Parts: sequence; C-alpha cells; structure tokens
Amino acid sequence: MKYTFILLTLLFTLTAHAEIYKTVDANGNVTYTDKPSDNAIPVTIPKTNTVPSTSAPTTPANQTTTTDTTMNDPTKKPYTKFEISSPVDQESIQNQPILNVKLAVSPNLQDNDVIQIYVDGGPAGNALHQTSFALTIPNRGTHILSATLFDKDMKLLMRSNSITIYVHQAHLGN
Repeated sequence: MKYTFILLTLLFTLTAHAEIYKTVDANGNVTYTDKPSDNAIPVTIPKTNTVPSTSAPTTPANQTTTTDTTMNDPTKKPYTKFEISSPVDQESIQNQPILNVKLAVSPNLQDNDVIQIYVDGGPAGNALHQTSFALTIPNRGTHILSATLFDKDMKLLMRSNSITIYVHQAHLGN
C-alpha cells in the first residue's frame, strides 16, 4: 500500500509537467497544445513569478474592515469608525503643492497605534501616530486614497474606505 501511494504520487507529478508545443498552420494561425505533431516546436516556459500571500484580507472599495485585537489588550477600546474625512470622494484638487488627508477615528487614536496612508495602492510615507497627513501632491490625474490602522506590532486593526480624487495642475504651454 505504501509503495502504491509513492508510485501514484510520482506518476501524478510526471503528468502535471507536460510539454507544450507550438504549431503554425498554412494561414499563419498559431496553436499551442500538449500533443506533438509533425511541425510542432517545443515551447520552453520560464519560471513564473510568485509572491507569498499576506494575512490581511482584501476589502472591496468603500468598505471599512476591522480586526478585534482587544482580547490581547483589555485596556484597548475597539475602533468603531475609521474613514477618510478629507478630501471627500470624487473631489477635484487644483494647483495645490500639498495633499492634506484627514481621518475620522473613533474612539481617538490609541497609544502605539499607527496609520498608513496609501496612494494608488502604494504606501505614502511611513505609518505614523496621527490622523492628519500632509503628502506631496501626486501627478495630475485620477488617484485612489485609502488608509490602514495598525497596532504597535503592525497587526491590521482596520482598513478605511477608498476614495477617488482628481488632481489638476496648471500647465503653461510654450
């Protein structure tokens, strides 16, 4: 029984790694298949990029999520509100050198908790223990802002709503 399992495992791995062939017909149509033919050329597929998953769940836009960490620290109050209050969703920002982002947090931001602002999915600066941020204005165009609230161990507590802003900058042509 033990050897049967090993044999089946080896056969499965052999079939899972099948060759891929490319064929081109008289009309120039390209076909990829796992069955070789007379004019088939074996295709070498490069190793794919992989990224380990994160433990943070994904959240649909405009939805706030929370993780209860009060069980580890009974003195902490659970957050009931965490959202971007300024700028507002769909706001146009014109000719400003600084993007001021303010968050509404209830109860107030607690000791050792930090907020990370994201512009277009990437972090904007460092996570800080404050609810107002002055960021360098992004290039003109459409941008998505969001924020994440972390505890002192950078464990996710809450995610804010996502908002869309439109940055307009004056352009002096030649």
